[in-house]
Order: sequence, then structure tokens, then C-alpha cells
Amino acid sequence: PCARIDLCRRNGELAGFICWWLVAGEVQIQNVATAPAFRRQGVAACLLSHVFEQARGYGFESAWLEVRVGNTPAIALYERFGFTVVGRRAGYYADGEDALVMCLRNS
Repeated sequence: PCARIDLCRRNGELAGFICWWLVAGEVQIQNVATAPAFRRQGVAACLLSHVFEQARGYGFESAWLEVRVGNTPAIALYERFGFTVVGRRAGYYADGEDALVMCLRNS
């Protein structure tokens, strides 16, 4: 009951998806993906906006995610939404890349 997967379709095609959890007032973003043909067209931002709109109805207090340190476009997107870096997980990904832990406080 706490896990969700939301899809974004554009012109009948799957443009992207977001997997997220809402547990005890905390949103955990598990995965955000945009199909290559739809990148740089606001799909991920649309999906994040949708999540926060849904979560506000349940009184969410914070949102958390991990992102590859080398994924600068995603980091910039999350920062535009108000996320800040609160930690780093060394070797988090299977290929050894570190992850940044990011948090958004809903005020």
C-alpha cells in the first residue's frame, strides 16, 4: 500500500516513469527514468511534480533519494525542486560509483 509506480505518456508513448514510496510522512524516490526520445522535455520534472502533489495530500514531511555523483542533469533537476545534498554513499552502485543522498524538507 505504500509503493507506487506512476507513468508519463506523451502522444500514446511511454515517456517515463517514477517509482516511489510514502511511509510515515517520508517520500522515498526509488527510480526516475525518461525514455531517450523524451529526454530534456520536462518528463522527469512532470513526474516529480506529480509525486509531490500526491504526497501533499497525505501530509508528507520530507523526500529522500540517492543519485549518481556523475549524473549532473539529475542533480540539477533535484536542486531545482529544493533538494539538498545531505550525505554520500561510497561505492553505492554496482560499478563502484558513489551516490549522493539528497533530501527535501516539506515546509
